[in-house]
Amino acid sequence: MQWNRVRPMLALMVCWGMLSCRGHPDIYSIWLVPSGAQYDSLRSLVCELAVRYPSHCFMPHVTVVGDVQGTPGDIAKRAAKLGQRTGVLEARLTSIEWTRGDYYRSFYVRVDETAAFSKLYEDTCAVIGKCQTRPYHMSIMYTDTLSDSARAAIRDSLYRRRGGKSLGSTVRLTRLLVCFTSGLPPEKWTCPEEIQLE
Repeated sequence: MQWNRVRPMLALMVCWGMLSCRGHPDIYSIWLVPSGAQYDSLRSLVCELAVRYPSHCFMPHVTVVGDVQGTPGDIAKRAAKLGQRTGVLEARLTSIEWTRGDYYRSFYVRVDETAAFSKLYEDTCAVIGKCQTRPYHMSIMYTDTLSDSARAAIRDSLYRRRGGKSLGSTVRLTRLLVCFTSGLPPEKWTCPEEIQLE
C-alpha cells in the first residue's frame, strides 16, 4: 500500500475520540470526578461489583451533562469556561437507587443537591447550552439483567458495610472531564480533556 494512502488512515486512528483534532461533530459527556484515595476507593467498589454481577468496570463520576454534540475544539472551550465557574464541589452521597428501564441509571448513588449543585446546573445550562436531567448521581453499576429484588439485596449489603441506611459519605469532586462515550461500552470510555478545579 502506498504511503499517501496510509497517512489518512493513521491520522484517523490518532484523532479518534481526541479533543486535539478537528472534524465532524461527535457526542461527549462532561463529568465531575474525585482524585486520590477517594477516586481509588470508588473505582474499587465499581470494579468489585462488576466482577460479582453483570456490570462493567468504569470510572466513577457525577455526570454534569451528557450527550453534548459538537466538534472537539468547541466542546473543550465550553468545558473550560464551565470549569472557570465551578470550584471544587463537596458531594454528599446518600441513598442507592435505580430507575427501571433506564440502563444508565440502573444502579446509582444519589447526590444531595446543595446550593453549589444548583449553581452548577444553572451554569451548565448557560455555558454548555444543555441542561442535565436531575437528580445528580454517581452510577456504581450499569446493568439491565438484575431484578429489583436482586438490586435491593446488593443495596442493603452496601449499606451494612457503612453501618446505616445510606452511604453517608462526602466525596470531593476536584476534576472536570470531557469524555467520549458514544457507541462504546463503559469500560472503553475515554476522557481526553481534564480540567483541575480550584
